Amino acid sequence: MKVLKLLEDFPQREALKASELKFLEWLFIIFQLTAFVLIVGLLSSVFSIELIAPILDLVSQNISSPLILIFLAVLHFAVILLLFSLSKPFTFYALLIFVGAMVLFSILKLFFLEPTGYKIAGILIYSFCFLYFMTSRRLKVRFFYKKFLEDATKTIICPGCGQEVHLDFENCASCGKLLSADAKFEILKKQILDIDYPIVVRVGKITLLADTFGKKALPFLKEQYDKQLVSPYRNIDIVAAFLKAIKDN
Repeated sequence: MKVLKLLEDFPQREALKASELKFLEWLFIIFQLTAFVLIVGLLSSVFSIELIAPILDLVSQNISSPLILIFLAVLHFAVILLLFSLSKPFTFYALLIFVGAMVLFSILKLFFLEPTGYKIAGILIYSFCFLYFMTSRRLKVRFFYKKFLEDATKTIICPGCGQEVHLDFENCASCGKLLSADAKFEILKKQILDIDYPIVVRVGKITLLADTFGKKALPFLKEQYDKQLVSPYRNIDIVAAFLKAIKDN
């Protein structure tokens, strides 16, 4: 499962580092900032269109309409704010739509207006950005890690058909089997002990088990905590999660 593989490859501490903006993201931000400054300068008559038209074709769109230019300036500024302030799936999809629209509009301009090297370069740059956003694992970590982790933590396996089910569901969506509280309790315990799950997911499930079942989970938590302490394969994150869950209950 790709989500579990990503969570395994990027434990929380590594995910925090991986989600930091790197060279290509900073270059993309500089492009957006350049476009914003040029458009604002053009609208305020600081720059002439003859001077900056080629650069606008490269970093944004060379449009004569002031209203469209204002709209583009707002878009470029919004993209910068989104990259800095939000690390959510919505941001990722908004960036993809923005970059895809820039590519599409540039291609249309290339066909209907005089083609230039700057226009072609602009298409290539934004096409590269689109492909990079689509394929970069680091960006998926930045924008999707929290959601992936939450979903993986709250996903259990139906004992009837073996399909994934969200913990909050009372019935399996695939086979309709009733998932009682006791059944969910036993499934979570098995998943916590399953070494095929990434450490970060098992830690999340320990916390979830303790929060959901409270004192009912204490005997299991204490037993596994004691086993972890003497195990040659103990993991510090698992031990810490068991200890915190015990203290909180």
